[in-house]
Amino acid sequence: MGSESRVRVLKRSAEKNCYFLTQEGCHLPFARRPLICRLYPYTYTSNGILGIDRSCPISREQEWQSILDHLDMPADRALEWLTLLYDEVAQH
Repeated sequence: MGSESRVRVLKRSAEKNCYFLTQEGCHLPFARRPLICRLYPYTYTSNGILGIDRSCPISREQEWQSILDHLDMPADRALEWLTLLYDEVAQH
């Protein structure tokens, strides 16, 4: 089996949580995170961004979009990541 046919996944803890996620957040620098992680807390399909995941604490805030903008995660940037994600999926 060649390396190109292997499935790559993030390392998970015994509790099935992401190995890099702690109480303080993700340990990976934002630019190094996988696209699927960068997209959280947005919900989406291959057709586009649907909104924000209700399980995310900022979903309870009326100004959740401005919070994401402040975190340098605006919807237009998320849409770029979404396009890249589905391009990668299509290649495999």
